[in-house]
Amino acid sequence: MATREFHVAAFGYNTCILCYWLSMNIPSEMNVNMPSITRCWWQYLTVWNMVFQHIYFIMCIVDDFLLRNTIRKDLFYVKERLTLVRDILFQSLVLPLAMFVFAIFWMIFACDRELVYPAALDSVIPFWFNHLLHTVIVFLPWAEMLICRRAFDQRKLRFLCGLAVVAIYNCILIGAAYWQGYWTYPLINLMTPVQRTAFFVILYSVYTMTYIIGCKANEKICGMKTGCKMGAFRKEVRVKPQ
Repeated sequence: MATREFHVAAFGYNTCILCYWLSMNIPSEMNVNMPSITRCWWQYLTVWNMVFQHIYFIMCIVDDFLLRNTIRKDLFYVKERLTLVRDILFQSLVLPLAMFVFAIFWMIFACDRELVYPAALDSVIPFWFNHLLHTVIVFLPWAEMLICRRAFDQRKLRFLCGLAVVAIYNCILIGAAYWQGYWTYPLINLMTPVQRTAFFVILYSVYTMTYIIGCKANEKICGMKTGCKMGAFRKEVRVKPQ
């Protein structure tokens, strides 16, 4: 499948998933010991992951359009910056976060689903939709990596960027727990403060592992450790004189 067609298809897929999520009606009397998945969507890392992927594929579509067409010199700088931000987003968040959500969710689900996705939700959320949220999402970034073959660059800096976003989510999770009186995920409610601290440290470690796995896999696929030089990028774009 051509790169542009894949980006449009991935964008459409993410749009449908997010719209379906926001349109779900969870009865208020249903006691699942979790915040509303529609009103409090910002508390769920699954949604963060979907939003980051959605933003990424929007940027890819715009970038593909600019690359396909002759652009003016004053837009060339915009094209360069857009490409840079797109690559940073993919390397630091889109790929590792998808693997992170997939690994953490299904590990906890396999141990005791009530700790992360109570069985009561099955009556209002189709099981296939659960797989769209927590299984299929890991394949899109890997397909993107295989199709586009963009080598990763500035690994330490981009790792810190991704880690900073994870830390921001962690702070939001703590703030939400303080505000509503209970944690977003039932698993964390069962933990002591020391256990929660250890749990968050483990989560940061898992994110680090997924980031390293993504970098190593991309290195094998692209056959290089650093990204292409900007000069090679400029050859791909036809610049229209002003």
